[in-house]
Amino acid sequence: MPKILLAIDGSQHALHTVATLAQLAEGWRQIDLHVLNVQAQPPLYGEVVAYLPPEKTESYARAAGHLALADSLGLLKGTSIPYSSEVRLGDTATTIVASAQSLGCALIVIGSRGTGAIAGMLMGSAVTKVIHLSAVPVLVIPSTTAAMGDQQTRTREGTKILLPVDGSAGALAAVREVIRIASWFKVAPEIHLLAIYDRTPLDVQLAAMVSSDQIHQYQVKQFAAVFKQVRDVLSGVDLKVVEHTAIGQPAEEIRLIAKSYHCGLICMGSRGMGAVRNIVLGSVVNKLLHAADVPVLVVPPIAP
Repeated sequence: MPKILLAIDGSQHALHTVATLAQLAEGWRQIDLHVLNVQAQPPLYGEVVAYLPPEKTESYARAAGHLALADSLGLLKGTSIPYSSEVRLGDTATTIVASAQSLGCALIVIGSRGTGAIAGMLMGSAVTKVIHLSAVPVLVIPSTTAAMGDQQTRTREGTKILLPVDGSAGALAAVREVIRIASWFKVAPEIHLLAIYDRTPLDVQLAAMVSSDQIHQYQVKQFAAVFKQVRDVLSGVDLKVVEHTAIGQPAEEIRLIAKSYHCGLICMGSRGMGAVRNIVLGSVVNKLLHAADVPVLVVPPIAP
């Protein structure tokens, strides 16, 4: 069974992260969940350090961590998910990544929002840093994730996964990751491929020189090349695959397609600049993590 690291900080957003993961896991086969809270090193607790010995301040930090875990573990007790929990001290992002590595986890789960005073799980800081540092995929659960519907309906119909592709190595890593995790699901997921053409100022200039039909033919060729590459990777894999194309701003198109086709998960590579442009961390992924209505699985260039 896959081992999953869930990093939480004790905020209300953390409770939402736990609840959403529990809903997702209802459609999975059994998982081994390890819940982690990271507390700052005692020196970061300010003036307290001047009056207490290091072992005392560390004890206070660990006590704060266990308090932060309490409500989330209470939610998990009401599920069938087996779990263990731990409090570690250190920098949030590096400690999360190191813990996942030492435990042999196949996936890190983290919320896109959190408190900054202790755990520092803020978008643009710890989450992005975890994505950059992690050698395993990171599942980011947005604070805006909507309720996922009836459990029996989800289990019967399976999960729809939206997979944006652009012809890059990063996108292909995401395709391979979806193939890898498909066995986690009780019902095989339905894969929705999405190729997006992102207009640039150069496209506007070209439009003044060539016909709209020529531009359309060029876009169709790019889409075809991308889909052929992905079909080759998916060859022989027993999964239902649906192909979509879009022209527009990538993060918004991804969000809209996911909503239109009721996709419960978006999976994409953390690196990439392929034939269909601009699926890159620092632009599309970060924008999507802010705007997405469903969990986003971000895959490193070389997934395990």
